[in-house]
Amino acid sequence: MYNKQIFSDNLQHYMAQHRETQADIAKILGISKSNVSAYIKGEQIPRMDKIAILCDHYGIKVSDLLETKKAAPETTGAEKQLLEIFHQLDDEGQRLAIAMMKALLTEHSQKNITTLVNEVTG
Repeated sequence: MYNKQIFSDNLQHYMAQHRETQADIAKILGISKSNVSAYIKGEQIPRMDKIAILCDHYGIKVSDLLETKKAAPETTGAEKQLLEIFHQLDDEGQRLAIAMMKALLTEHSQKNITTLVNEVTG
């Protein structure tokens, strides 16, 4: 038997992520809003066929709805900024960025980074 509260928490997470209402979920599953409300309140868990529909809809695995996941560490503003920039780079730019970050970790020298940039781009 699965934990109703875990399912409720996970469903609410995916609903919020996709900006969906209980009415949206009811329509997707072909059920009443009161059934969805019971899921949200942790009173019921849907049948597996309905869970499969939700998984297809969200592009997730069944375990993503039915199991507790370890919380990911919070992403800092600097990490978010790095990711945003990194995702804008083409493959060559991403390789260069990774190489430069590795150089920062191991060499701690602006001169070495300049040399690395020249090697990668030259």
